[in-house]
Amino acid sequence: MSGEPSTTAELDRLDAALLEQRRLAHLVRRRGDELHELQVAHAELRVREQHLARLLDENGEKLEAVSEARRVLEQQLEGSTALRDELVARIASLEAELAGLHGTIDAMAADVRRARDARTWRWGHALARFARALTFRRGSRRSALDAALERAARIRGAGDR
Repeated sequence: MSGEPSTTAELDRLDAALLEQRRLAHLVRRRGDELHELQVAHAELRVREQHLARLLDENGEKLEAVSEARRVLEQQLEGSTALRDELVARIASLEAELAGLHGTIDAMAADVRRARDARTWRWGHALARFARALTFRRGSRRSALDAALERAARIRGAGDR
């Protein structure tokens, strides 16, 4: 009977060892299940990490493209702003020149009115019309000064638009 336990104390000790072995086996199984769950979660995290890395690469490329487009648009905007400033300055210059021309046209129209209203011009015009009639040449219905005044008014009106 050398292989069988002989005493109660030894039986109790073997029962306790058997219970401890079962408890440890249960713990090992539980830890094994937890390890398996952790390995599955780790694999899922790796897949997710790879997916996120791909998305980051794609978005990085898109970000670079957007940044480049923004840089080009900013350059175009700077060019447009410079062109706008240049055009505003040119328009101001042309408006000043137009105002000067309006003054000149007004002064010329006043001179033409004075000439038309002068007695000497009226006498000279009447003589010229009489001479035309004597030579049987067709006379004009209006005077050159009246035509000049109408032309000045048309020019002045076109410049106001």
